[in-house]
Amino acid sequence: NKDSAVQSKPGIPEVKLITLKPEPVATKLSLTGEIISLDKADIFARTPGYVKEVKVDIGSRVTKGQVLCQLEAPELNANQAQSQSNSMAALSKFRSSKNVYLRLLKASKMPGAISANELEVAADQMKTDSAAYQAFRSATEATKTMEEYLTIRAPFDGVVTARGIFKGDFVDNTGKKMLFSVEDDSRLRID
Repeated sequence: NKDSAVQSKPGIPEVKLITLKPEPVATKLSLTGEIISLDKADIFARTPGYVKEVKVDIGSRVTKGQVLCQLEAPELNANQAQSQSNSMAALSKFRSSKNVYLRLLKASKMPGAISANELEVAADQMKTDSAAYQAFRSATEATKTMEEYLTIRAPFDGVVTARGIFKGDFVDNTGKKMLFSVEDDSRLRID
């Protein structure tokens, strides 16, 4: 029978066609969400110190680079002075050894006046003093950078949403104590 042969053919599924048309929504879906800022930064100290001055509070509008608070670290100031002093002493020693080398080099033009070994020792001393000066200079720059970390600035325009410090508090660079939280509320998202 032809009808049974057509029905027994595998692989041809029966498809029901419908016409799409707009209709009212039959089911509503309610989800909880939170409106949050697109950017948020929790700010921590990069160097230990005491809070000298707090310039903003919760709700304060801030701009990128604005000072939020100022820390002070007396030992850092002492380190800066010591580092600068060491750098100046090393520079003086380097200049002196350079002058000695240049004089010996000039004198070595006359045969027999200066031995090659003496000239080589003076050149090595000049190189050593130069390296020491560069090391002390780098240490001075590093200390200056650490001093810049005592000024806490806003990373972007926004609003201060949390403040975890008060004048006189000790803060360190372990990341345990948050100083501020700043959020950029100009663009929001739903989470």
